[in-house]
Amino acid sequence: MNAEDGFHFYGHGVFDETRNLLITTENHIENAKGYLVFRDATSFEVVKRVESGGIGPHQLALMPDGEHIVVANGGIKTHPEKGREKLNLDTMVPNLSYVHLNSGKVVETVAPPHFQLSLRHLAVAKSGEVIVGAQYQGNYRYTWPLVFSHKRGGELKPLGAEPDFWLAFNQYIASISINDKENRIAVTSPRGGVVAFWQLDNHHLINHKRFADCAGVANTHESFIVTNGKGQVVSSNEKLPLFQLQALRFDNHLIYS
Repeated sequence: MNAEDGFHFYGHGVFDETRNLLITTENHIENAKGYLVFRDATSFEVVKRVESGGIGPHQLALMPDGEHIVVANGGIKTHPEKGREKLNLDTMVPNLSYVHLNSGKVVETVAPPHFQLSLRHLAVAKSGEVIVGAQYQGNYRYTWPLVFSHKRGGELKPLGAEPDFWLAFNQYIASISINDKENRIAVTSPRGGVVAFWQLDNHHLINHKRFADCAGVANTHESFIVTNGKGQVVSSNEKLPLFQLQALRFDNHLIYS
């Protein structure tokens, strides 16, 4: 499957089983606008294309109501001819947007507390609460919260932590997972080599663990599984790796089914 002429893929996709759709985040190459592209999940033919509400849409997720989709717009302009070069760090406009699936209208948008907090990855609780992670693109000497909670109609609220704690993530959040049953949020940072856990209901920090080059995290209903670039797989309930695949190097994300 290829992007249509003038567009390129920009991150993640999600299946809407009710409507038999594959929805992907994409970027218009020339005007740099972000789009959600709806494809028939059987033929992969494009059904429609709607604006994502910002620049650089990355991860998206269906909301529990079945009527909306939430998308993290990173706010960073890039161009295929310039590789991964970031073209607008001084004028970034990141946000979290909600799009109505049937009408394609952006119904709500909320911005992070600093314009260089690029919102990238997210997870949605059964209640509809969204947990979103940021990758800070500003001066390395400055420290900002990197994980936020959002409920429709409100503002982005940082998860509980002392200001210095955010230094552990080295300004970079890779993946987020929610375990509704265990009332837990898990967040990874490969640059910081850390996995952190918060309570979902009150956003209190539980603990954090060192795990070199960790990135993928998934909810197993009883705990979390985390992967890293060394081919290791660990459980949040165990002290030692579950196993290691020497020939593999896991990247940023993980799905458990």
